[in-house]
Amino acid sequence: MDYAKTLESNSVKIQVGAALFLRAEGAKGYPHLPELLRCCQAIDLKKESIDKYEDGLLGYGALSMGEVLHDYGFEASNPLHIQILDWLVETTHCQHLNVAANAIWGLGLLASNHDKAVRCLTLIIESDIRDNERHELSLRAIALRMLARIGRSCYGGTTICNGIK
Repeated sequence: MDYAKTLESNSVKIQVGAALFLRAEGAKGYPHLPELLRCCQAIDLKKESIDKYEDGLLGYGALSMGEVLHDYGFEASNPLHIQILDWLVETTHCQHLNVAANAIWGLGLLASNHDKAVRCLTLIIESDIRDNERHELSLRAIALRMLARIGRSCYGGTTICNGIK
């Protein structure tokens, strides 16, 4: 797939394909992250409803950015890495549950022990269930799984979940 061409498309429907498949590229997909981030940031997270293509772009984009950046290696001094981390953290608060869930998952895939990522996941775990959330699988449960994953990968198997209510 020509990721550059696909992400430069004006069609969100076409961009979704790049967002979906870029995750499988691992670190080789890194050069495409700035454009993927731009595409995702172009969608207004505050609007009342998003269509299935916007949902797909945001969700797959979050997962791909987390996975690719993890494989490449997160560097806290790199402005792009911080922009992606900030976007993922911001998107976890999105009113659209699928998008928020994928952002939480993407944050966990990033597996950064960056304080901002850990703090975000911890706050989600400690928060109340949202009014529009399904009780079968909550955003808190996803955040707990991702925080445990970060703990295993960044802290040699020790838990960073101690002290969470």
